[in-house]
Amino acid sequence: MKKMITLFSFIALTFACSSDDDAPAPEIKFPSDYLVEGSPWNFTDIELLRINYNPNNLTIAEAQTLFKNTYTGFKLDFQENGTGSATLPDNSSYSFNWVLSTDYKTLTLTGNAPATFTNVLITENKFLWSDTDYCVADGQGDDVCADVRFTFE
Repeated sequence: MKKMITLFSFIALTFACSSDDDAPAPEIKFPSDYLVEGSPWNFTDIELLRINYNPNNLTIAEAQTLFKNTYTGFKLDFQENGTGSATLPDNSSYSFNWVLSTDYKTLTLTGNAPATFTNVLITENKFLWSDTDYCVADGQGDDVCADVRFTFE
């Protein structure tokens, strides 16, 4: 009987300590990881949250099209070492250094074209940020300025 209890105990311990307990913990991903792994990020959309300056009285649809056409073809590429590059719609490019804040909500670019992106949201397949009073030329000699939300994929 003692041998039987020992045998059952051995079998129970063997199955309780199966190899699936040795599986590695899942890798934790941070927004900065997604920023690098998702690169290059291509501009896909811009949402006008509020028009602040519109001297030629463009309609919302006209202003939206103006902003979208200005950035179609814009691309951002982030490297793990904190450097990156931007390719503009005219295929010119510039390099930058980047830092993502510890709360992952502010992305700062320094170098040839310094910029600060606020209200940043980075997922595996989307990179969004907001800006206030962002201005583009309206083609009539004036600027249209708006609070905007950029989307890159």
